[in-house]
Amino acid sequence: MLERLRLAINDVLTGNHGGIPAKVVAERMGIPASTLYSYGEVGPTGRDIPVDKLLKLVIAAEDTRPIAALCEDAGGTFFPIPKGSAGAVNTALLDSVKEFGEVVAEIAKDLKDGKINSAEFQRSDREIGEAIQSLAHLRAALQAQARQLRGKK
Repeated sequence: MLERLRLAINDVLTGNHGGIPAKVVAERMGIPASTLYSYGEVGPTGRDIPVDKLLKLVIAAEDTRPIAALCEDAGGTFFPIPKGSAGAVNTALLDSVKEFGEVVAEIAKDLKDGKINSAEFQRSDREIGEAIQSLAHLRAALQAQARQLRGKK
């Protein structure tokens, strides 16, 4: 059931896609490297990772792939929320409008024949994910601006 999570942990620990060495991650987490590696083992020898350790792993490795895998295993999707800056509201707003337009255009194109096939769904789903992420970025920018304005009063 947690195979995707274990594979993502294994990817993080084996340095796939770059990243921080597993020994450094284990040190940051305060656990032996052997314990850390056991969380990424696929099959009956793999250990389930406790939630607190999963959070520590994501922070120590500076890599959200295990959380994204866990969300997928649970039938959801993970969208990291970028840090917002007060000056980024206009840019984030324009980006979210652009992304929403791309969603509408993709779905309208795909619905011309009255149905959506698997490839069309994949494209639309990707566009929807990008639109959601751009809205999360807009929210973060607005929050940063509100914090900045509260600080000036």
